[in-house]
Amino acid sequence: MAEKFFNFDGISEFAKEVALKELDETPENVTNGLKELKRLLELETNIHVPIDNELWLMNFLRFCKFKPESAKKKVSFF
Repeated sequence: MAEKFFNFDGISEFAKEVALKELDETPENVTNGLKELKRLLELETNIHVPIDNELWLMNFLRFCKFKPESAKKKVSFF
C-alpha cells in the first residue's frame, strides 16, 4: 500500500527531507494512516467520499501530518 506513495525517485533531497521531517511521511505512517482514516470514514454515515481512492485520501493525511483523526475532520468539511 505505502509503496506506491512512498517513492522518492526523481524527488530532490530537500523535498525528501521535508516529507520525512516535517510531514512525518514514513512507509509505516502512510500505511497506518490510510488504514485508520478509511476505518474512521467508514464509521461516518453522513460523509460520502471516495474511500477507495488512496491518492485522494493521501492529500488530507499529508495536510494533517498523518494524523487520521485530524484528516477525517478535514474531509468532513470538504
